Amino acid sequence: MKFNQSDVFQFSPETSSYKSYLAAQSLRLRQWSFIGASVLYTLFVVMDFLRFPSEVWSLTIPVRIVFAITPIIFLTVVFNRKKSNDVRSHVSLLVSSYLSIGLTHAFVNYMALIHGIEFPNNGLVLIILFGCLLTAIPIRLAAVTTFFIVAITEVSSVAAGQSVVESATDGMFFFLFGGLCLAVHRICQIVLAQNFGLLRKLHASSVMDELTGLNNRRFFDLEVKRLLQQARRDQKTCGLMILDIDHFKSINDNLGHDAGDRLLRALGAFLQSVCRRPSDFAARYGGDEFVLFFYDIENSMLEKIGHQIVQRVRTIRPFGAASDCIPTVSIGATSSSSHPAELFKAADKALYEAKRKGRDCFQLSSTGGELIDRVFEAQG
Repeated sequence: MKFNQSDVFQFSPETSSYKSYLAAQSLRLRQWSFIGASVLYTLFVVMDFLRFPSEVWSLTIPVRIVFAITPIIFLTVVFNRKKSNDVRSHVSLLVSSYLSIGLTHAFVNYMALIHGIEFPNNGLVLIILFGCLLTAIPIRLAAVTTFFIVAITEVSSVAAGQSVVESATDGMFFFLFGGLCLAVHRICQIVLAQNFGLLRKLHASSVMDELTGLNNRRFFDLEVKRLLQQARRDQKTCGLMILDIDHFKSINDNLGHDAGDRLLRALGAFLQSVCRRPSDFAARYGGDEFVLFFYDIENSMLEKIGHQIVQRVRTIRPFGAASDCIPTVSIGATSSSSHPAELFKAADKALYEAKRKGRDCFQLSSTGGELIDRVFEAQG
């Protein structure tokens, strides 16, 4: 089993659990197995009508329709109408259907034997394949159910007059075949688990900035779009801050790029600590520019946080205690639930105004983009 490169970009925090991934990967297999099983079992009904006398098929056909075809059709409808986010969803329905289909086969086999009709057991092979592999039933439950179905089939065969040796031989074959199907099932799960782990690593690297450990611009663009849609639905206001390190080029030129990287890492760790709620996050937007997003926040709190950031950045000492270089930042902010581009434009306009007023300060823009003439200077 291989994954496509596009899977990395469809992988999201909402669907990143292994159970949901396994359910998504096995869904199509289940859907087609149910459709195939319904077609095959319809053929079994036709074959009963053609090869059995009326006193036999008048019993076997209704049993097949009620206890085999009906559960298969029901499963087909269930798994085609609603996608599951857990591979164990409807597990009791799957197991009970597998058991019902298997016992139906045992009944038909018994009826054929007591009437002296030759009845090949190829159908049981397909049933075991259906239960142990194609429907992705949990391995332990599939093994127990298979053992029970095969045991009942062989015991009923002996009761109908088949020799014990022949029944034991058939039973051994079916047990081995079931074990082989379960082994293939397990191997597929291992491969999927490996793919899942690799997808998580690739997804993490695609949305994370390696230097600072913060989310990157791609994550910001996707997450802001999602959260703003949610905010408009819930009638909430979101806050956005754009933060620039003042004179970052001079720091790189005078102290070296290694010092600049240390400042970026230290600032990234600090900004991560500012975002305490699950819905808030910080991201490195590019170069020395950072963004902070706050879900459901008012201007007064946005101002308070922005003022604290300006003050506390001055206490960061990434260059060592002996250095007289004190880092400062300029911040532009806005609050709204409008389109991401409009939100970013308003915050960027506020950032430009903060730089125009001398940097090392916080500037807030109103929802409509007008600047609120209130600048918080950092206290030395």
